[in-house]
Amino acid sequence: EGYPGNLLAKVTYSLPTEGELRMEYEAVCDKPTVVNLTNHSYWNLQDGGARSVKQHEVQLAARLYTPVDETSIPTGEVRAVGGAMDLTSPTPIGKGLAQADGGMGYDHNYVLTSPPRQDGLRACGRVYEPTSGRCMTVTTDQPGVQFYTAGYLDGSLEGRGGAKYHKFAGFCLETQHFPDSPNHPHFPSTVLRRGEVYRTTTVYKFDASPSPPTGPIA
Repeated sequence: EGYPGNLLAKVTYSLPTEGELRMEYEAVCDKPTVVNLTNHSYWNLQDGGARSVKQHEVQLAARLYTPVDETSIPTGEVRAVGGAMDLTSPTPIGKGLAQADGGMGYDHNYVLTSPPRQDGLRACGRVYEPTSGRCMTVTTDQPGVQFYTAGYLDGSLEGRGGAKYHKFAGFCLETQHFPDSPNHPHFPSTVLRRGEVYRTTTVYKFDASPSPPTGPIA
């Protein structure tokens, strides 16, 4: 793909405790190159994608985000959240879809503003599905998270039980550095040099409750 260096990367998936999925990434290179690894899993906590995620309630530990241009590439601005982009408190995903990206929904990088914990991870986001009571909490050591609500799914993909994955059938929380970082020097650097080791960890925790979670994301 034209990158200047050869990259050797691996990811380790583990289940250290009940209801916890841990993803640990590692990479090395032989020349300076750019690295920004993430996971693009689609989540639907209600029924695996048979229905939309509009009723899911999302909360992100992010008071800032990076606005995008007409091609969905960050402009370089870092802006305070407001209106439909403000997800600092539990918000039904469907509430802001019409205002986000011209009706295509969310596909934006949020700047995580919670402080790191002792283990190096920080609060990222929490999603609660009220019908099933399922809840997913995400922590990471990355500076950002791409929140995507599957606005480009068109029903051509088929999943478990024959479910057709239509627009808004799932959501993604992709922990990462900011997109297009090499072209914006004030963004956190994604350059990896020879002799360095790229390491990053993201944890997804799952549980269920008849009532929505309260308190800070942990």
